[in-house]
Formats: sequence, C-alpha cells, structure tokens
Amino acid sequence: MEMGIDIGYGVTKAVRADGEVRCFRSVVGIGTPDTFGVSNNNFNVVKIDGRMYTVGESAERQRLPIISVQSRNMIESVGYRALLLASLDGDYESSHSIVTGLPLSYFNADKLRVMSKFKETLPNCQTRVVPQPMGSFYDALFDDEGNVQNITFLDKRIAVLDIGTYTTDLLVADKGTPVAGVSASVEIGIDTLFKSIQKSLMHVRRNITNGEIEKALKTNTIIKDGEQMDISYILSENKAAVASNVWSWVNAKLGGTEEDIEIIVLTGGGGEILRNYFLQGNISMPKSPFLANARGFCKIARRLYGKAEVPTD
Repeated sequence: MEMGIDIGYGVTKAVRADGEVRCFRSVVGIGTPDTFGVSNNNFNVVKIDGRMYTVGESAERQRLPIISVQSRNMIESVGYRALLLASLDGDYESSHSIVTGLPLSYFNADKLRVMSKFKETLPNCQTRVVPQPMGSFYDALFDDEGNVQNITFLDKRIAVLDIGTYTTDLLVADKGTPVAGVSASVEIGIDTLFKSIQKSLMHVRRNITNGEIEKALKTNTIIKDGEQMDISYILSENKAAVASNVWSWVNAKLGGTEEDIEIIVLTGGGGEILRNYFLQGNISMPKSPFLANARGFCKIARRLYGKAEVPTD
C-alpha cells in the first residue's frame, strides 16, 4: 500500500492510497491507561521491544509519563517509532511504500537517520524522504494516482510557504525544480501565535492552555469568570503580527525577487489559520492545508511505487 506519513511536532498525519486518513496529536505516553476496568475506550496503543506506549491526546488525559517528541532529536527516540507505528493503525506486517518529509533546515543532515529509523521499525517497507513542503507542491501537481493534473505548475516559478507547529518552511521551485539557494526554514509557527495570544490574555486569566487557544480561534471567545468573553480583536492583532513576521522573513530570503514568484502556495495548519492576513494577490491554498503535505507524500508514493502514468517525452 502506498502511503504518505507526516510526523509533525504537533500532529501526525497519514494518508493511504485507498483514501484512509489518520490524524492524531504527536503525544506519546509510557504504558497504557488504567481505567479500573470500567472504561471501554479504544486507546491508540503500540508495542515496541516488549513495552507498551499510548499515542495521542489520551496519553495526556490519562496522565501517563510523556516522552518528548518536540525536538529534532526525536528521530532517535522510541517516541518517534511509536508515532510511526500508530499511523499504520496496526497494519505493521504488510509491505508498504511510504513517503515522508523533513523540514528544509535539516533535511540533508537527517534524511538517512529517518530512513534508518523507518527500516528498523518497518523492515518490510520501502521509504523515500523528501523536503516537507514538497508534499504540498506535489499535492497540487498530481492527482490521487500520481499523474500530472496541473501542468501549469511545471511552467512557473512557485513558492510553497508551509507554516507548521514550530517552524515555517519556504520552498521555491522553478519549472518544477527546487531552488535550494532561497529555500529555508525559520522558527516561527502556530506555537509562536499561541504564545503571543496567551501573553496578550494575561490580564484576562493566567495559564490559558493551548487547547483553549485552539478553541478560541474557532469561536473568537474565551471563558472569564464563567462567561464567554469576545477576544476577536486580540486574536486578529496577534495573527496579523505573526503573518507579518513570516512575510518579512520570506522577503528577506527571496532577496527582493518576490515579484518573480508567480504562485505562492500557502499551506500547513498555520497557513489555514493565517490565510486572511496574507494579502498578496498570487496566493493559492490547498483544499485542506492541514493535510496537504501528507496527501502530497501519498501522491509521490503512487508516482514512485504505484501505477501512475510516467510521460515518455
């Protein structure tokens, strides 16, 4: 089965060629929940080297000891292997063809480490690692079978702006070929926005959680003294500030050549949140920016290992 797997610091996403999609928070707890025999919850549990691990937000809810997977070195951790296994939903023994990604800033340095960890965890599978934002580029270029559907992308200069949990990646492709000299990563992302909003709300209430901020971004309200308080203006100010910082960085990386960019693909979970604060006229956004990289990885896998039609000219 061809698959695209995007193991992110915040959320892990997996898209299979048969259309199945799995998403869960990138949280790994040691052991399994003890519910005293009164709960029938189907927790996401995997077994590695004889030990059990619970994956997803239930690991936090059940107060299990948490393994940190929010750093570059998570690749070497058992937590990374747990996230990978959980993305397969128990289908470990099949021969999968998987494409996954890495942030641009350490793609070259860590590519072989990722391939080795996949091989160690899934010996029956073949794996290809690509730069993270290439997923969104190929999601727009290919159809679900990995065949070219958007031929104009191969004739233009495209910039993919992928705003993730902790980092933002900029990938420039000129007529389908990546331009390494202006492609890079910066540590600005959804977490930057959340921390900024939390700071702005200190006068309302301390210790506002990320979960509350995530809900507030949908409702424009937060609870104060038991009642809903409108914070739309605070959210708007913070989103505008983070989007401005991202765009300033993009301009600096492009070195004044941003006018040469014909299409900007705004993607990632942060791209979805900040879309209205990027006012450039050449912005394009996938139908589901949150899943675009994983979906693109799956399309690449179909192209490489499936039955996609490869042009002969």
